[in-house]
Amino acid sequence: MSNRKFTLHTTLSPEEIIDRLYESEEYEIETFLYNFDIMRVSEQQRIHLPRIKGEISKSGVDSQIDIRMQFDKLNAIALAIMYIGMSTLIIGGYRLFGLNELIFVDIEWIVIPLVVFGFIKQVLLKFYKECKSSKEHLKTILEAKEV
Repeated sequence: MSNRKFTLHTTLSPEEIIDRLYESEEYEIETFLYNFDIMRVSEQQRIHLPRIKGEISKSGVDSQIDIRMQFDKLNAIALAIMYIGMSTLIIGGYRLFGLNELIFVDIEWIVIPLVVFGFIKQVLLKFYKECKSSKEHLKTILEAKEV
């Protein structure tokens, strides 16, 4: 779906970067040598939270972190099934109760744009907002600047 890529530059060593990520209680983290995979811990709905993958490389005395924020694929599949099911129920109920005779357009022309707009508003806009705040938080805890 959507990807956000950027690079951070910091004076911390790769080990210090990993330690700082573990110290932050805001994230669930998995590390593999100098790579990490994190997701923000939230008690709210997690569908819009980005999965953050990073690759740390040593650059002289400094470190460089290539970060990719992406929409979680399992969440996207679950959400698509939910929206398709909701659309099917609305359209089926509309036809079952004979409401299609009250409106002069096919219900699909009303329901499908509403479902698409709902998806964009409820998920993608929150995803982009969450990417921005996660990026700023990572820059703060890692004392980094964007390259």
